[in-house]
Amino acid sequence: MDNALQSFILLTITIVIGLILVAYFGGAFGIQSVNTVSEKEASCLAAGLQIKENYVVQYGRDNIIVVPYETQSYNEPIYIVAFPITSASQLEFVTPNGTFCPINYSTHAIKANIEIYSTSNQIIYSGQICMYKTYFNTPQFLSVKTGESVMVWILACIDGKYYRIGYSEVS
Repeated sequence: MDNALQSFILLTITIVIGLILVAYFGGAFGIQSVNTVSEKEASCLAAGLQIKENYVVQYGRDNIIVVPYETQSYNEPIYIVAFPITSASQLEFVTPNGTFCPINYSTHAIKANIEIYSTSNQIIYSGQICMYKTYFNTPQFLSVKTGESVMVWILACIDGKYYRIGYSEVS
């Protein structure tokens, strides 16, 4: 009887350890899988994105019409961030300095502390941001002072994470 009890306890412990290992590694691989799917979706959006710009000078200001154009049928909202920059040689590394430009002459900006990821899932910005919700193929009006350079970021929220899927310097 002692031998049977020891075998039963050993079998139970083995099964419990096995279930713990399966749960641990299954959860870890599941999280990695979700991140990979998000990265792929962000990369696909970035690959099909074009940012078209038209300029209209009015009252001493350049009114720039920015149209984030997407060749795929993505119906979720996107977010536009615009901020002034000084001349930069590597635009992909330029980040906001705390000052943001209004879009569509609107005061309906979404202000939040968020992390923004590149399409390779690296954090490129963490902090206060001022963004405007819109959809692809919808013109956005950006008022810029003559001679000023502005960086425009196009963001997509995928699985709760904000990805920068496009950027352009307008001046």
